[in-house]
Amino acid sequence: MKLYQEIEHSKKLFFWLGLGLLLLALAGSMDVTQAQEKTLYWQRYDVELVVQPNSDILVEETQQIAFTGGSFSFGFAAIPQDRVEQIVDLQVSEIIGGSERPYTPNSDSDYGFTTSTSDKGDLEISWYFPSTRDSEHTYILRYRVVGGLRIYQGGDQVWWKAVPPDHNFPIRESRVTVIPPQTFPKDQLVVASYGVPANIAYGDRGEVIFTAENIPADEELEVRVQFPHGVVQGSPPAWQASDDRRRQWGPVVGLIFGALGAAILLGGPGLVYLLWYKRGRDLPTGVVPEYISEPPGDLPAPVAGALIDEKADLQDIIATITDLGRRGALRMEEQKKEGFLGIGSGREYTFHLVDESKATRAYEKTLLKGIFGNKTERRMADLRQRFYTHIPTLQKELYDELVRAGFFPSDPNATRRKWIGLGVVALIVSVVVSCGLLVALGDYSALAICPGLALLASALGLIFVAPHMPRKTQQGAEEAAKWLAFKRYLQTIEKHGDLAEVKDKFEEFLPYGVAFGLERSLINKFKAVDTPAPTWWGPVYPGYGYGYPHHYGGGWGGASTSRPDVGGPPGPLAGEGGGMPTLTGMSEGVGASLAGMSDGLGAMLSSASSTLTSTPPPQASSSSGGWSGGGFSGGGGGGGGGGGGSRGFG
Repeated sequence: MKLYQEIEHSKKLFFWLGLGLLLLALAGSMDVTQAQEKTLYWQRYDVELVVQPNSDILVEETQQIAFTGGSFSFGFAAIPQDRVEQIVDLQVSEIIGGSERPYTPNSDSDYGFTTSTSDKGDLEISWYFPSTRDSEHTYILRYRVVGGLRIYQGGDQVWWKAVPPDHNFPIRESRVTVIPPQTFPKDQLVVASYGVPANIAYGDRGEVIFTAENIPADEELEVRVQFPHGVVQGSPPAWQASDDRRRQWGPVVGLIFGALGAAILLGGPGLVYLLWYKRGRDLPTGVVPEYISEPPGDLPAPVAGALIDEKADLQDIIATITDLGRRGALRMEEQKKEGFLGIGSGREYTFHLVDESKATRAYEKTLLKGIFGNKTERRMADLRQRFYTHIPTLQKELYDELVRAGFFPSDPNATRRKWIGLGVVALIVSVVVSCGLLVALGDYSALAICPGLALLASALGLIFVAPHMPRKTQQGAEEAAKWLAFKRYLQTIEKHGDLAEVKDKFEEFLPYGVAFGLERSLINKFKAVDTPAPTWWGPVYPGYGYGYPHHYGGGWGGASTSRPDVGGPPGPLAGEGGGMPTLTGMSEGVGASLAGMSDGLGAMLSSASSTLTSTPPPQASSSSGGWSGGGFSGGGGGGGGGGGGSRGFG
């Protein structure tokens, strides 16, 4: 009874706990939803620009805001200062109850504002007010712009982005008023606007009025008014000359360097292709059969593999192991670990050195030295994080074999490294050129960087082509074509007659299959026709050694075979005792047929790939880092005005 009560109590506890968590999750999601649904629009965004006799400009921004969704507690503005000398006398206020309430400077409390300068040099203003939602408010920003008036002999200009390009909600109406320092006849004024379409009107006091409606989010309104020179006191601001140069020469720089970049972009890869065609493409060969059913020469499998793909890679090294096994230089023993109840089970592999003299080529001797050292037996697991040091030497000696045979005029790997190095140098040069052009001419046009970027694309193309730059000699190209035909035969060997008729060639074909990357396919195809296992592979059989017996005087259906006498070490590995084991008897061990040992052989090849290339883990380290009279002075077009930036609320 007590247990039942405890269970019921636990159920109630979990119920109320779950309900509480659910309510918290719902409340959190509601807060997130509300935070994501902040919306507003500007009923009006009015700006007044008054030119002072000393050439300063008094700016007044009046923003009538309708907050329509979410809660708001601050507003912000960012005003670029790249086309002014400074902005001073900043004031922020709000119309409350028909009266204007000023905000307190240098305060982040309600009805206060703060200013700062961004990394880009923009003046950033933030003003704070009590949290509000679903309400209408009017905020006023006033400030004096020093050095913002453009001064030319042909006329002085107010050029200002009144509605900034960054406002993430729409504006229903905007009125921008520019008041010159005195009243001028309309024919003495040059007026224009850029961005959203605006109507232009003239007031009784000589002011120019720009009006626009339904301004979408992030659309700007830029105004420009030029009046006769000499009315205001002042000199051209420091930034004006450089800005005029940018506006005058920017299109020219953009056109020249954009066209140059396009030419390099089109011509560079073409030159890279021509380079490969002339220096890297293999010479044409004569007619070669679609496939060849026998090795077309006496090349060892790893050399044939390196000839075809022009790389001495890991599969060529493993092919060397299988080739040396076929020729009687070594054997491999597989041992199964059963483990306890299947836990910890697996396979272990051991190399046994049989006849070192069978290794006649430099890379073969290096391989045996790397595996055995001064021993005659070595577990594959013992080679982990050790054998990798021999791989560069093996690769170099395989490349030397290709050159010695006359298949390449020089080491193909050295050729690849040379062209990759040139590509890297070209890449560095292109980056330096890009940075230099950007620093020198970026102010005039962003297109100045185009030649550098086009060079970069060509450099990447050269790096991409570099692996294909080793070029075979005529002899090498013809020999490679024959071995490719043999590879195609191995790929589709089951389609070229009865596979059972060539199963006695499996041991000869296997090293080539490994070198060509076809070992899995080859093993699976041959095991389906009860192919004998390789003589150099298998577990130890009492009285017979491992794999098949190592004496071939008879036993294969009474016929003598051409298999080499590969000998073996004394003791149980030498095949002591009775005659040839039956297929049935051997399959009860780990299979005398390929079908019985294919999993182990395939696993060994995969294990060898990871074991031979494994490297020690890295050691931990520490360390202790113009015109006037009908046109504007300074040139036409938009985008050259001061002001702008961004406005918003949160």
